[in-house]
Amino acid sequence: MQVNIITFPVEILTGHYQISGGLEVRGSPAVFINDATFNSFSIHDATLTPLAPGSPVGPVKTSLLYVPKTEPHAILIGNFEAKDAQLLPNRIRMVCFTDTYVIRCEFHVGPETKTLDALSLAGPFLPTTGAEIYALRPLAADLGGQADLLYIHKDHVRSFFGE
Repeated sequence: MQVNIITFPVEILTGHYQISGGLEVRGSPAVFINDATFNSFSIHDATLTPLAPGSPVGPVKTSLLYVPKTEPHAILIGNFEAKDAQLLPNRIRMVCFTDTYVIRCEFHVGPETKTLDALSLAGPFLPTTGAEIYALRPLAADLGGQADLLYIHKDHVRSFFGE
């Protein structure tokens, strides 16, 4: 049996870096990013941009960059739409705060899930739709924006509330 490997354009936001390039995925991105058998993401033709204003290091370009799965606050996977992400049916509108970002979005949950339990779903990366991202502090890169489908790492959420 041959494993289906596809490269998707990706933007990864960590607390200190913006990373863009091609994410090599085995199977569905929705399953792959939460697969515990892989500890890192392999980003091809990557650009790592420090977010600290006045950083003496500018954007770093490399043919292959490894990003530990524990680092991303949020991941935007290009060419991968919400209709393909196997989302749960109910939505909870929430505002999440990480150390670096405020993210207003809709979490997709089961029928009995309450706002308090939205971050208790399986896997570190939770799918959200209709996301708006704002930086909490001045950054060297302009990161504000919207995403139809955004994965948020629940371990980086410091506080949240439902709308």
